[in-house]
Amino acid sequence: MIPLAAISRYRPGHTLLSVNHQGLFVASTISFNLQPGKSLGEAANEINAAIARINMLARSTVRLPAPHGFFQQSLSKEPILILTAIAAVYILLGVLYESYVHPITISLDPAVRRRRRPLAFDIIQHRI
Repeated sequence: MIPLAAISRYRPGHTLLSVNHQGLFVASTISFNLQPGKSLGEAANEINAAIARINMLARSTVRLPAPHGFFQQSLSKEPILILTAIAAVYILLGVLYESYVHPITISLDPAVRRRRRPLAFDIIQHRI
């Protein structure tokens, strides 16, 4: 057996209790709070601008934490979500009315009613 002192050196001293890692690499964590009235997207843009200003080393990487990552992912998938919701409503109305034309007329109806409503209120107000 090889003694530990033959391949290493040890002495009393202070050291970190733990080293943070992200994947296989050593990582540092910097946290921040949002200013009142500011959004997470605005804060991320300011952080990226500060990174560009200080000319960080190419081998250094910056990853914003999970909440911002989820925020970015949700923004990128929002159009798909909206189109899926519209398609689901169209299919549901199509099944309920047993027609592919009725969902279109029903979805257009609120816009038409919104234009007619002021005229109807004007007529009612003049009679009262």
